[in-house]
Amino acid sequence: PATIRAKIGAETAIVEYAITEDYIFIWALSRKGQQMYRMDLPPDFEEQIGAFRDKVYQTESAPTAYQNAAYPLYDLLLKTALEDLGEGIKELIIIPDGSLVLLPFEALVQNTEGSTYRDLAYLIKDYTISYAYSASVLLEQLEKEVKGQAQVFGGFAASYEIDAWQPAYDQQMVSQLVRSGELPLPGARLEVSQIAETMNGEAFLD
Repeated sequence: PATIRAKIGAETAIVEYAITEDYIFIWALSRKGQQMYRMDLPPDFEEQIGAFRDKVYQTESAPTAYQNAAYPLYDLLLKTALEDLGEGIKELIIIPDGSLVLLPFEALVQNTEGSTYRDLAYLIKDYTISYAYSASVLLEQLEKEVKGQAQVFGGFAASYEIDAWQPAYDQQMVSQLVRSGELPLPGARLEVSQIAETMNGEAFLD
C-alpha cells in the first residue's frame, strides 16, 4: 500500500473491495493515508446490484426509483470512505471484487435529492472514475507511467512521386489512389508530426 500511495497523485484515491460470505471489506488509500472498513454484506446484495443495473437502462422509470436503487449501494460501498478521504479527492480508482465488476460506480448517486435525471447527484459529477483489475496490476501501470514518461512513438508519412492530386479526379478515384498507396493521405504529415511531438517520439516524413 505504501508503494502505491507514493505513486498516485494528491487528488487521487484508490478504493479496493473484497467480498466474503458475510462482509464487504473496503480499503481506501490516498497520499495522506489509508483506511479499512468492514461492512455487513446485505443478504440481497446481488439483487440490489441487479436492480440498479436494470434502472440504469430503464430510462422511462421515475428518478425516485433510480435513486432508491442507486443510493443504498453508494451508502454501503463509498459514502464512509469518501467522507474520510475529504474534499481534496477528485479521482477515484476502483478495484472491484466479485459482482462489483458489474457495477457502474460512476452512475451511483450521493444523495436522494433531485427531481429529474439531470439533477441527480451522480458520482461522476464530482469524481473522475477509472478501474483497475488488481492492486498489483495498478502498481505495475503506475511504475510504467513514472519511468516511462518515455512513450515510444514512430510515425510515417511518406511522400510519393506522382502528380495525381488534382481537382479533376473524382472522389472515388481519389479514394482508390489513397488506399493503394499511390496518393498521400491528406493531412498525414501534419498529424504524424503533431503526435510525435506530443509523445516525445519521432516522425518519418519522407
